[in-house]
Amino acid sequence: MSIIYRALQKTQKNREKNLSAPLQERQTLRPNWALTSLIAVSAVLVTVLALNYLPVLKSHLATTAKPVKVLAAPTMQMVINEDKFKSQYVLNGIFLSDNTKIAMINSQYFHVGDAIDGLRIVHICDKDVKLTNQNQTITLEIPV
Repeated sequence: MSIIYRALQKTQKNREKNLSAPLQERQTLRPNWALTSLIAVSAVLVTVLALNYLPVLKSHLATTAKPVKVLAAPTMQMVINEDKFKSQYVLNGIFLSDNTKIAMINSQYFHVGDAIDGLRIVHICDKDVKLTNQNQTITLEIPV
């Protein structure tokens, strides 16, 4: 019986010794390499996809967004000298498609609704562009 008693005492001392030690010393933590690798690979894939998709998103927004260009803020009751306006602004070209009309004025692109020096573009057709404010209408034609 003394052998059993001594073994029981040793076991009890070892158990008390292990319980008094901090949890981190009692258990050896093994890193989960599979989980760590999966997270790292996922992060790399997300980064690569984001970098590849960003130019596509920018080009899509550029083609679908319709910014309004204003060269000068319109003012109330503004009277514009038509000859001076026509000498400052030259209609370089007109681009027409099924649902888009674009006028190139002074090498800048404008859509119906954009404004130039207080005049709003109201109509773009094959040979000219009509601009208007509250008081007057000016027609720019492609120079021959």
